[in-house]
Amino acid sequence: MDDPEILPPFGRLDDKEGKLITHNLKTHNSKYMTYKKLYLKPGKEESLKRFHPWVFSGAIARVEGEPEEGEIVDVYTSKKEFIACGHFQIGSIAVRVLTFRQEEINHDFWKHRLEVALDLRRSLNLVDNPENN
Repeated sequence: MDDPEILPPFGRLDDKEGKLITHNLKTHNSKYMTYKKLYLKPGKEESLKRFHPWVFSGAIARVEGEPEEGEIVDVYTSKKEFIACGHFQIGSIAVRVLTFRQEEINHDFWKHRLEVALDLRRSLNLVDNPENN
């Protein structure tokens, strides 16, 4: 892969020092497909700023449209700032976050995630290692 290693959803590894570099939460991609929007109550974005992968139903102020179970939704703060994108579900965990960047969830998204996961496992000698297979 030509682009830096992305370690979803947290960021990327610095090649020189191996330290985690987090990405900007406000990244915007103009080619991004829009999904139904979910807005949080004031202050409920704090856990997402720390990359917590869930949005609880009690944190939701309102939803634009009526997302179906499993549908991809965008999550916005009470100030209408994008913060995450994930699967919508009916229940106490309303959204399971897939990414903290505004990007389309498609074949390329999943292919890249799997490539990064495999590359990470290779770098840790976890692939084809008889001690962990």
